[in-house]
Formats: sequence, structure tokens, C-alpha cells
Amino acid sequence: GCPFACSFCPYPDTAGGHFAMDLDLVEQQLRDIRARGGIDRIIFIDDTFNVPIRRFLQLLDILQKFAFEWFSFLRVQYVTDEVARLMKASGCRGVYLGVESADDEVLRNMNKKATRDGFARGMAHLNKYGITTFVAFVVGFPGETEETIQGNINFLREHQVDFYSTKEFYYMPHASIHRDRERYGLTGMGGEWRHNTMDSKTASEMKVHIFREVKNSVFVDPDTSLWHLAYLYDQGLSMPDIAACQREINQMMLNDIDGRFADKQTQMASLRRILDGKLVPRPALHA
Repeated sequence: GCPFACSFCPYPDTAGGHFAMDLDLVEQQLRDIRARGGIDRIIFIDDTFNVPIRRFLQLLDILQKFAFEWFSFLRVQYVTDEVARLMKASGCRGVYLGVESADDEVLRNMNKKATRDGFARGMAHLNKYGITTFVAFVVGFPGETEETIQGNINFLREHQVDFYSTKEFYYMPHASIHRDRERYGLTGMGGEWRHNTMDSKTASEMKVHIFREVKNSVFVDPDTSLWHLAYLYDQGLSMPDIAACQREINQMMLNDIDGRFADKQTQMASLRRILDGKLVPRPALHA
């Protein structure tokens, strides 16, 4: 479950509450994993792995007893210097940050209980300790404008974001935003909608605009996201190798967007050079 209530997400209602596993049981499961042998990396799939923060600090103490490298989803606004230091010491290699927007008004509309400044502070701590960051954005939520889109672009340019994704707002009737639809002039459903400040067609165009404009951070498909990074890392690639590969893939996608469908030879040659001799499969486990 999830202790938050973001207005675009129905999960807090459908999950039926938030229930945290007893930490003694977590530690025993980690011991069992270690006893199996051959497993040295874990992906934690909890949506709010570091909430509540006191429990997370206890969990980091437990993780330091083992030699696992790990990836997780994370609420970055709760990351302090101490938390980031302990994350690194316990084996954290990368985190998925559901930032969704870098605009405070859009964040209020989303009921994110977070601010742009809070995101920036937490990310600075993660960057200080060399923890790879993956930032996810929702494009087109009520309140979104071309100006807020530019704010997202500026956020990616101003902060050290290793990887990012963008995904258009998807309107679901069982999400709490549906109850406020008249306030925002929200009509339509699913992937086709409009509201007072944007429509789904414009959101799709803005997604491509961000893809073209952002150069310092590397786009990754939102449906693979953290899994993509963790899998390639587990196969023997370093994070710089993964970024280099993804930049070549992104250039091929840009070529396709511009109608140059056959223009892939340069990128394929670069991919072969990057990958040559580096893929070494290793065992992994979800937890």
C-alpha cells in the first residue's frame, strides 16, 4: 500500500491501506537470500521505501549487515545528508524518484505534499554520495502549461539528474482528481482529455519537446525505467555505459521522429563499441 494520496493515482484506495513488514522479518528474508548464494543485488519494489523515515533508518542499519547492492523507489524530499550517506554505505546504487512536476502549483493540485525546493535538496544529497537518480515526470496534469513544462526542463538542466522519463497524465475515474473535475474543467477519460490549461494532444507534443530540449539528463522509457537501469547494471554495464547506450538509442528515436527511419548505422556502431565484451550476466532477485 501507500501512505500518500496523490490525486492522479487510485492505488491508495484500491490497495486497502498501508502495511509495513516487521523489520525482523525483513532481516530474516535477507539472511535467507544470502544463504541461497550467488545473489548480490536486490530491487525493492515498495512505492514508498523510505517512509516512515525512522523505519527507513533502521532498515539501512539492517542492510549494512549484508553486502547487497540495491535499487528502490524513493520519496526524495525526505532525503538528508545523513540518510544519503547511510544509503550509500548500505549498498544503494540507484533510486527512482517520482517527482512528477517541478512546479509547486501543479504539485499542490496533485496533492504530492512536496515542493520543488524539497526535491532539489534531496537530490543534492543523493548526488553528493554518487547514488544514481532516475526522475519521473507526469506531463499535462491539471494546472500544467507551457510555462510549467519549461520549469521541468529547467529543473533537469539545473540539477544533476542522471536519467529521467516523461509520461502523459492518464485520467482515471477512480482517482481522486475525478472528484475535482469541475474545478479544473477536466473532461474526457484515459489518454484523451482536456482541462482548463492543457489537452492530451498538447501534452504529447510537450513530451516530445522535452525530449528534444533536455541534453544533460538521459531519457529512458517510463515503462522500463528503474528496471531497465538495474537489469543492465546487473548484466555488467556501468552507469556511464548505460547512459552512453541510452543516448544512442535516444538519437535513433529522434531520427525516427524526424522521418529519418533508415539513419541508424552510426548509432548501431556506437552501441557495438560500448557493449563489446562488457555484458556479463549475474544473478538478481526482486524483494
